[in-house]
Amino acid sequence: MTRIHPALLLVTAVALGPVATAAPPRPAGTVKPDSLYRPLTLDNGLVLPYPLDNLFRGWVECTGRGHHKALDIGGVGDDYGLGTPIRAMARARIVDIGLPDDDPKRFGTPLKDEDRVTRSGEDLPAWRDIEGYGRVHFFTKDYGAHRSGGLIAMKVLEGLLEGHELRYLHISAIPKHLAIGKVVDAGEIVALMGGTAVLDAPPHLHLDIVSPDGRSLDVGRILGIGATRVPCGADQGLTAAIRARYSKAARILMAALRNRAEEEGDNEPVKLCGPRIINDDFDDGALRIQRYVVEPLIDADGNPLPWELSVSRINGKRWSPRIQIDDLKGQALFTGTLSTSKAKKKASFKSHSSGKRGEARVSITPKTAEPMAVKVMAWPTHKRAYRDATYRLVIDRPCPPNSE
Repeated sequence: MTRIHPALLLVTAVALGPVATAAPPRPAGTVKPDSLYRPLTLDNGLVLPYPLDNLFRGWVECTGRGHHKALDIGGVGDDYGLGTPIRAMARARIVDIGLPDDDPKRFGTPLKDEDRVTRSGEDLPAWRDIEGYGRVHFFTKDYGAHRSGGLIAMKVLEGLLEGHELRYLHISAIPKHLAIGKVVDAGEIVALMGGTAVLDAPPHLHLDIVSPDGRSLDVGRILGIGATRVPCGADQGLTAAIRARYSKAARILMAALRNRAEEEGDNEPVKLCGPRIINDDFDDGALRIQRYVVEPLIDADGNPLPWELSVSRINGKRWSPRIQIDDLKGQALFTGTLSTSKAKKKASFKSHSSGKRGEARVSITPKTAEPMAVKVMAWPTHKRAYRDATYRLVIDRPCPPNSE
């Protein structure tokens, strides 16, 4: 029903009702093993740290031990991916490493006296001999004082997350050549999937992204799957519904990235220019906004190129399409007909039609290369209009001169 084009990142806003809860699903074995863990690059230049086929808990807004300002990415493949590669999202400098073998009191006591272990009802191998790493013990007997298990932290040196810190927790091992101060490239293997300091859940990667001013960010927005934020005290129904939304977006994204990798080849440049057409909906009325992140193309001189987008109604009689464009901080730049004061230094907008009587269409002339958030919504309308509303979004980024 909903499909993301490989050249765009889908970010879905949440306005949900309860659904039945369920245990985290085991990933379906529909992807060839040799390509399951290949590096995949998002349109914002970041590399996925790990496949997003099996997402667990997202951001939880609580204080004390209930808070969880991160995204838990479940292991994929046999044995929940134990020992499979975790990658650097960007070129970065390693600023911290902690492993249970080095400091059991802090990172957990390594589980070395068992061959099998049970986590969340799953019988799993406790260790494995892995080429280049030796014998890797995947679990610990306890949480350790830090409750992180094995960890590696990196400060990003360039790109969208420059100055941000990436923190990977619960890992089982790191390559032997890595050390604090070492610079790693985007897509480089920096850790192996594990379950250290995880006693009541399957193996997973706890991914935390911290801004230069010390704020933890909602990882889902950066990875292109939308907000994962759950209000503190939310019941199981709401929590499950939010997880279902970002898990669905992740499945769409993974399919698009893998299709693109198959079509273009791992080492071929991805052609992102030209019109991109997305047919979408509001998930039977569960959503009020669909959000897409679009990055301007750059010419040979480093200048951002103009682009255009339009939204037309496919189905639904009681709604009219509206386009709003924000920066990635959530500040409105274009409200459907007019630019805001925040847009002066970032882009100029020309509205060709508002959408109130047909298609909504706007031209954008960016002044910087910063990505923008395109929001598809409706002009004030009947609350039931979203139930059967479907639309066609066209994002047209002309190819730079001499581009193939």
